[in-house]
Amino acid sequence: MSQLTSERLMELTILALERTAFVMADPAESSAEDAVAATSHVAKINYAGPEGGSVVLCASDGFLREFASSLLGVEPEEVNPKCEGADALKELANIVGGSVILELGGDNCPYSLGLPSLVETSVIPPIDHGSNQQIACVIEAELEPLCIIWQKDAVAQAA
Repeated sequence: MSQLTSERLMELTILALERTAFVMADPAESSAEDAVAATSHVAKINYAGPEGGSVVLCASDGFLREFASSLLGVEPEEVNPKCEGADALKELANIVGGSVILELGGDNCPYSLGLPSLVETSVIPPIDHGSNQQIACVIEAELEPLCIIWQKDAVAQAA
């Protein structure tokens, strides 16, 4: 099994954005805490296997408008973040979650992925930079942040 790093989590997410919606993204200079503070929508997907855990995506309305508009081929002004934006965020959580379990499990992936769901911002786990049980990173697309948090179940249960 492989270890996940912040750099690899960012790379997996950036690849997902490029491949699904032709959205170009880069690592952000802002902190995970700043990105979480700007969050208006949160999607979470759990996985099970040798270790359980989750991937949480924290997005602003602006990020959702840009991502969903690229995904759907419409103008950003035509996207309702609570409707099309929320669906797009759940789909991105599904794609990133699948990439994470393949990264952790390798070719013979012993993990299973749950269904993505929208959750309240109160569910966002506290950022713990010193933990080996959690990775939090931020990318930007069109100057809009997306915070990606991966954590093992031990952190999820303790939070």
